[in-house]
Amino acid sequence: MCRILRSEACRQVRFYTDCLQVVNRNELPLPSAQKRFLEDLRLASQTADFLWGNLVVRLPRSRRQYPEHGKDVKVLGDASIPKNVADLLKLGPKFCEHPALDKTELLGLVRTAAGKARTDEVDRCIREGVDCLPQKVKKGNTVKLRSAVAVLREADLKLLLSDKERGFVVVPRERLGPTGQLPGHHFVTSASDSLETRVPGAS
Repeated sequence: MCRILRSEACRQVRFYTDCLQVVNRNELPLPSAQKRFLEDLRLASQTADFLWGNLVVRLPRSRRQYPEHGKDVKVLGDASIPKNVADLLKLGPKFCEHPALDKTELLGLVRTAAGKARTDEVDRCIREGVDCLPQKVKKGNTVKLRSAVAVLREADLKLLLSDKERGFVVVPRERLGPTGQLPGHHFVTSASDSLETRVPGAS
């Protein structure tokens, strides 16, 4: 929502800037019009900063957000896992991260979305889409999965899902029955022997 509002604000700034330039050129010769145009832009910027400074002090403060407690991780038998692996598993099976896209791929998404618009609106969609792109692109996932997967594989551990708490259960592979289930427990076999980042929209 903030990016949509930002895009709309940028569109209005471009529109009123063009209107201001047209008015100055209609009233004054070119050299004087350009000088007057720059002075008006400076005045508009200072006025906007002043109004925003008066408004922001009256905005309500956001409540402090506390991190949610993670899922409990059960370790059965004589299995043991390092703390960093346990902390990762506490994020739960539904944890996911957005794919790491560089600026070129983000621009490609903008062009793809703009291509679905009407021909006369493609340029506008591209401009507004570029305005919505983040200034800094996140590089790579913050959660390191490869080391956790390597630890589980080296220790020959299997991941199950708790049927009630929906958290991870770590169990030695030799304790599993022929069907991959743990006898006497209501655990669901996880879809994969390893951890994977779930990308929204991926199958």
